[in-house]
Amino acid sequence: MLKKGFEIFRKKTTIYDVDKLGQVYGILLPPIFKLFLNHFDICADMFGEWDSLTGVKPRGCYWHPKFECWEGFTYLSFKSEDKDIFIDQFADSIPELFAYWHHDRFDIRTEIELLKIFVIGGGGLFVGVQEGYKDAIFLVSESVAYPKKIANNIFEFIDTLEQQIMSEELLSIRGVSLDKFYQNWGEDFWRIREE
Repeated sequence: MLKKGFEIFRKKTTIYDVDKLGQVYGILLPPIFKLFLNHFDICADMFGEWDSLTGVKPRGCYWHPKFECWEGFTYLSFKSEDKDIFIDQFADSIPELFAYWHHDRFDIRTEIELLKIFVIGGGGLFVGVQEGYKDAIFLVSESVAYPKKIANNIFEFIDTLEQQIMSEELLSIRGVSLDKFYQNWGEDFWRIREE
């Protein structure tokens, strides 16, 4: 079953002291976004990267019998002007995200101080940090000349996310098709029916 909004997230399992990371790297986060980071991880954990030590598998993944590895077949998207925009994580961990923000404080040079939080094709999604723009989520892409506000805060934005299945064309490159996917009772991942 495909997920929407907060169904996509797992509560973060690694506890990072967001306040301490902010002090170390000189980053003052807006309050709602900081609250969000204290409970959820917008990095690799959000997408459920497979962890061989804990056995945590990504959501929307399948075991590829030919390559003998886990593969993802879903992605996350949101709508902007009736177009699906696909997102990807920006950093592999919360500390890595803070380090990036420290070294390249404002990824784009605009009048608004923004911190990148997700990657999209030809741009990114950013959170506002300066007065008057705090916590707002902005879209910046090749087709948007100026940062476009798409949500008042991260919680509102997350509510718009949807998990979608890759196209048959993309899956065929991997040598699979949707009609071959199945799940056994109680499993949280997919398998491919072999012929």
